[in-house]
Amino acid sequence: MGQGPRNCFVLTCVALLKDELGEMVGMARLVTSSVLAALLAVAPVGFNGVIAPKSAQAQEMLRIAAVVNDDIISVYDVLQRTDFQIIIGMGQQVSDEARSRLFRLMLRQMIDERLMLQEIKRRGISVQDEEVKGYLTALEEANNRPKGSLLKDVETAGLSPDTLMEQIRARLGWEILNRQRVRVTRPISDDEIDQVVAEAKASQGQQEYLAADIFISFDSAGGEAGATRLVEEITRQLNGGQRFSAVAQQYSNSASATTGGDLGWVRTGQIDPVLLSALEAMQPGQVSPPVRTVSGLHMLLLREKRTATTSLTRDEARARLLNERIEAESRRALRDVRQAATIDIRL
Repeated sequence: MGQGPRNCFVLTCVALLKDELGEMVGMARLVTSSVLAALLAVAPVGFNGVIAPKSAQAQEMLRIAAVVNDDIISVYDVLQRTDFQIIIGMGQQVSDEARSRLFRLMLRQMIDERLMLQEIKRRGISVQDEEVKGYLTALEEANNRPKGSLLKDVETAGLSPDTLMEQIRARLGWEILNRQRVRVTRPISDDEIDQVVAEAKASQGQQEYLAADIFISFDSAGGEAGATRLVEEITRQLNGGQRFSAVAQQYSNSASATTGGDLGWVRTGQIDPVLLSALEAMQPGQVSPPVRTVSGLHMLLLREKRTATTSLTRDEARARLLNERIEAESRRALRDVRQAATIDIRL
């Protein structure tokens, strides 16, 4: 295949990344460099997509896509994540344009994951192997895959399992960390539980919606334009037949991503009024167009609707309050680590 389609793909990625990653300046101390674009002029690309520069020095420079504080993300790392995403979410045949879009999205996602992993390590949080295996099993179920098939497919494609495991550990560790923070800094009082139970009792007879959500925050996507492009990619995957839960697990910035975006049964007072209005206009089985809130874009799946007839237990009320606070803490904490980080983009 020589220097044909794959070389065009890498060059396209470089051009797009130069435009888009500049949007992250307000979130971190960002340094960009044109060294990769310059070196690509003399660096052929091999069949397997690994760039083959003409000197050892060029090879070392080309290997770095970004430095996140002291951690390096290589071009190879991003290509691995891109190919993994294609395997799990898009099928084997994708256009160069789609691959290029995915490449830049994966780099942004990997930068956030490195920040999460650094903070998790600093706080002494460990994710057990059994937790990783449980998440992996849930991911396979969401994609209608036999148990163990995902890792097998990754290895068959010549990809490193570390690509998948790092992503899972970042998500799980980040959820554990923010759950601990909330329990210490924002404990739930009996009065708050009583209020939620009373509100649920007062809402009997109202419509309830069994829904799922994919949330793309403006902060995570580098601004509203970046979030819009990511939602367009998600829409393409959903229109192509991918399951909502699988796409939510891969892309959503919400704490509900670990459960495929499931929100459970929701009603007035439990979610943003803008999202509730969208659900009210939907029929079961429908996916909403992007819904804009203050912090990002949402895509909603309405599974069922019913008239509320049951009250909320205290345990259910406590769980709901806890999840809401974990969600808010996760967004705040990620915004803080971004602002404190030194992110050096080498593309």
